Amino acid sequence: MNFPWGASPSELKVLECERAVKAGTKAIDTTMNIGALRSGYYDVVLQETRDFVKACQGNISKVILDTAFLTDEEIATGCKIIAEAGTNYAKTATGQFEGPTMEQFLMMKETLKGTDVKLKVAGVKFPRPQNAYCFLMAGADLIGTRSAPAMIDALDQMREIGIVPPYKG
Repeated sequence: MNFPWGASPSELKVLECERAVKAGTKAIDTTMNIGALRSGYYDVVLQETRDFVKACQGNISKVILDTAFLTDEEIATGCKIIAEAGTNYAKTATGQFEGPTMEQFLMMKETLKGTDVKLKVAGVKFPRPQNAYCFLMAGADLIGTRSAPAMIDALDQMREIGIVPPYKG
């Protein structure tokens, strides 16, 4: 919901979320209000995030930061807001632009250490299979991708060159 900038009014975000839940959706993504975060309106961002989590009605909530447009300080602040609001996942990107760097992901991981918030990586660019595996090894709980078949097809090659351990099945 609310891609790519999270700039829709909170009431609209809540309405979209409530409709998605009513339709049977079990996991809902929304984009954090990037403009409000970058402008230092943290109280607005926190309230919008709380409203979103409440509208999810116990279903999985994921808030996207789109790290490519944020400073390290803004990413850390966004993660703290996500945790304070009770969100289930912090997500790195919408996937429409650049994805996160490993440094940005590790900072998110460190900022969220000791909270219940899980991490979802999205927006990972080429080579996707190797990058996705690296993010999983670094602690990502989920990978968002449009390239799952290509990633699966690359597993044998990644095993052959030693990036992925041998299959034991």
